[in-house]
Parts: sequence; C-alpha cells; structure tokens
Amino acid sequence: MLSTSKGFLCILFLLFSLTTTTQVTGLTYWEDEFSDDADWEFTSFTIPTYSEIATGFEIIDGKLVAPYTGTTYTEVHNAYHVNTVTTGNWSFEWNVPANSNTYDCFSFIHVDHSPESNLTGLTDGDLNRTGYGVGFDTEDTNAEIWLYKWFYPVVTDNVDVMDETYIAGSQTGSHQIDIARNGSGLIQVFYDKTLILEKTDTDYSRSEDFVWHSYLGNSSIDNLVVTDQLEMYEAPDPTDDDDGAIHSWLVLPGILLMVIYRRKKR
Repeated sequence: MLSTSKGFLCILFLLFSLTTTTQVTGLTYWEDEFSDDADWEFTSFTIPTYSEIATGFEIIDGKLVAPYTGTTYTEVHNAYHVNTVTTGNWSFEWNVPANSNTYDCFSFIHVDHSPESNLTGLTDGDLNRTGYGVGFDTEDTNAEIWLYKWFYPVVTDNVDVMDETYIAGSQTGSHQIDIARNGSGLIQVFYDKTLILEKTDTDYSRSEDFVWHSYLGNSSIDNLVVTDQLEMYEAPDPTDDDDGAIHSWLVLPGILLMVIYRRKKR
C-alpha cells in the first residue's frame, strides 16, 4: 500500500503532467522522403500566358529540387501530391541554396477548379483555386513570409494575403516548416520551431492536393510529413475541444490538496 504522502505526490504529479501537455500525437496520413517521385505530378508553364513547357523537377540526394529559372518571373513549376487533409499538420524541410534567390509557395490545402483542357492561354489571375498556403521570398535583405488564401470565383484577384512577416538576414540553408490547422480554422505557421504567422479562417474544408509552386527554382524540400491530427501548435483556440489541449484549471485540485496536506502535517 502507498503511504498517504506518496499517494498524494503521485496525484500531484499526474495533475501537473496533464496541465503541461500541449500536443497530441497524430496519425501520419502520408509522407515522402523522396527516394523517388512516383507519387507526384508536375506541370510547368510560362508567365503570364500559361503556355505549357517541359517540367524540370528532379530527385537529387534524397530531395525534391525545383528547376532553376533565373531571376525573373517568367515560369512557374508546380509539384502536386494528392492530399485531402484539412485539419492537422503539414511539416517539411525547406532548403535555400547559397547565392540564389527563391520564391516558393506551398498550398497545403488546395482545389483546382480550372478545366485542364482550357488551361493554356489563361493568366495567373484567371486560375480558379480554393485553399490556403504559405509563401517564401528570399530576394531582398529581409526574407518575406506570408500566409495566403485562394479565392474562387475570382472577383478582383484570386489570392489574398491573410498574414505576413519579415525575417532579417540571409536564409541560406535548411529550415523546418510546420503548418498547423485546428478544427476551429486556426492556421499557425512555424519557422524553425518559432510561431511566425497566425490566422483563423473557416471558408474551406476540402482539399485535393498539396502543391509546391516554384517561381525561381533551385530550392528543394525533404522529409514531408502530413498528419490528420495536431502535433505542433501554440496557444490553441480554447473553444476547440479537439486540439488536445489540457485546460490549466486542472491544476487547481492539486493546489488545494497541497494546502490541506500541509495543514494536516502541522
């Protein structure tokens, strides 16, 4: 039999363990370490007329590498992977090459409404998409990162910037990107484990693809993991019971027990 003091300490330990739990282990829906590109589809087009051209994505040293297109926005190269997850986590390693500008967008929730038979000749603003994504531009001294939303049907533009930030200095090297969306529509973007973007939007709850849109190329991605439950988030929406967050009020019984126990010891 446990002594009263030991039993009491076990209860306290359990309560405090629950209060510090802020993450849930999700089930991997799909992942890719890029031993090959068998599960991907690629399309490439000129800008702004969207004439189809040969794609140039390659698997190099276990990474999916976008073709280098120079320093002007004359081409866009798209890599598609089937994805129906709209609540959970999207995590991957994003690699920025030395002495090279990058302009990459990752639509983690995406539905393309454009008829493929009529795609050639459309301008970028005519593309009919819905979903959410994260964009990265390392051309200037300060890298720009933004959270965007696709619109359909198009009114004045097909994309809206919901949140944005700037990071000082060169971003050459490897960076961990983690995106989380909970059941209340809260989207959070982590850059090297730091929360940098946040916005709540509930307009879209359907996805067909995960899409990497590369405009300048030469960058790469690796270790892409998509889960259908939250694994990484910060300050979750308290109205969403599916986040797995344990409410801090659970600590109160432990505090009361501590006070009672100490008074009895006296």
